[in-house]
Amino acid sequence: MAAISLETRASHVQENVYLDAQSASEPVHFGNAQIYKNIEDYIQSCTLSFSGEKKFYYARMGNPTNRMLEEKIAALENAQDALVVSSGMAAFSSTIFAFCNHGKHIVAPINLSADKEIFLEEYIQKFSIRVDRVDFQNLDSLRCAIRPDTRLVFVEFPSVPFSQTVDLEAIAQIVHEKQVLFVVDSTTASPSCIKPLDFHADLVVASASKYMSGHSDCIGGYIAGNKTLLTQIANQSLMLGNVLGPMDAASILKGSRTLDIRMERHTQNAMEVASFLSSHSKVSRVFYPGLPENPEISLAKKQMKRFGGMIFFSLHSDLQSCFRFLNSIRLCYIGFSFGDSMTILEHLSSMSYLGVSSSRKNQMGISDSMLRISVGIEKIDDILRDLDYALRKA
Repeated sequence: MAAISLETRASHVQENVYLDAQSASEPVHFGNAQIYKNIEDYIQSCTLSFSGEKKFYYARMGNPTNRMLEEKIAALENAQDALVVSSGMAAFSSTIFAFCNHGKHIVAPINLSADKEIFLEEYIQKFSIRVDRVDFQNLDSLRCAIRPDTRLVFVEFPSVPFSQTVDLEAIAQIVHEKQVLFVVDSTTASPSCIKPLDFHADLVVASASKYMSGHSDCIGGYIAGNKTLLTQIANQSLMLGNVLGPMDAASILKGSRTLDIRMERHTQNAMEVASFLSSHSKVSRVFYPGLPENPEISLAKKQMKRFGGMIFFSLHSDLQSCFRFLNSIRLCYIGFSFGDSMTILEHLSSMSYLGVSSSRKNQMGISDSMLRISVGIEKIDDILRDLDYALRKA
């Protein structure tokens, strides 16, 4: 049989090998433990579980619903396997702590999404793990930043908050020459847009609460890659209690069925919105990988199947004008998250980056006039009409 496409894999129900007959929808397994008729069966189940087989004797160690989601994600990411956890930050932090301990070193981008920024600049310092920040478009600076005690190099693709694309293959080559792990967070794109493992990343981490689920109805995260690395992360995650609930897993499974068709529409609409914003007199700058004027457009096209639904932009105005713009929105929504079927806007400085210091935001280039729009799958004319109305009120 010919290889099955991502579109078909995503839209089909994940095979349930734990039942005698296949259900048309993945069942939700609520039990937190299995019960046994004799002690020998329990010991055998535990022994097999510790050797790598999925026996689900206790839900913190695994759950059939979660396992079906892991198998689906592994297929979508072209990975040997996947591990699901309680959130995108749980995926990120579990990966960091699995490979970095006291005195070790991480290389990360100058700009990061807000929670990862706070984690690397404040929280991780408590564990004496050191972090250097570099411009990943300057490969020489990356080479210089990697030290003998470096354990992990991390990037977001596309970057937050400027939607920059970097050369993943070139970075992977440098990192692997130094025998260091290369980890990519592709939450803002999803495997429908890019598969970082195809460009020689060792691991991909992501929030499954965004595009993978697509409906703002759950919290979850995942790590995908080879089984040896995932076993190390799973052991760390197990001790930290980063367990995904079965209802969240079921919601993500259902959302994943429409991932590819949703991302196609997200991208079509986002391209229209980015072009509209670029030509609007109230807008000073637009950051979107698919724009022809994007200086990294050739790199984006080389690596991405499509460009996704995330746009960052700045207005020719002050903070109060930005607030007038947001408060004049009638169809779209103001919200913290992204990746939903509906269009969601955010004022970066006072929402996601509220917990980041003003000096650090200035260093990152996040001004009071900067906004994010997660373009939904509504009819494009309605989105553009709403944005135009609000911009005229700004």
